Amino acid sequence: MHLETPMLTDTLPDLAAEIIDGDTITILDIARTMGTAPSTVYRWMLRGLPDGRGGRVKLAAIRRGKVWLTSRAALRRFVGALPTTATPTGAPPIRTPAAREREAARAKKTLREKYGI
Repeated sequence: MHLETPMLTDTLPDLAAEIIDGDTITILDIARTMGTAPSTVYRWMLRGLPDGRGGRVKLAAIRRGKVWLTSRAALRRFVGALPTTATPTGAPPIRTPAAREREAARAKKTLREKYGI
């Protein structure tokens, strides 16, 4: 199985310089900092996240042996490039069970009044 290299060629020199200068962070460190699983961070590197304009934003990283390395600066660039909206465009807000029940009761009342159902 061929895995796509997550780093972008235009960010490679910057990332390499940042890592050499000591601004190194591992997938596990990012996962702990962000409160997510290491596999999620790995997906950020390989597949990225939607940028809100039809493209994707990937976390730049370099593999050294078995360890993937990136920099805190690359992580800041990645997070900064993501859209600031809390929910994806077009996605309905999440309703609580009580809100769903109120809306269902309102819809039933409307059907009874309008159509006699």
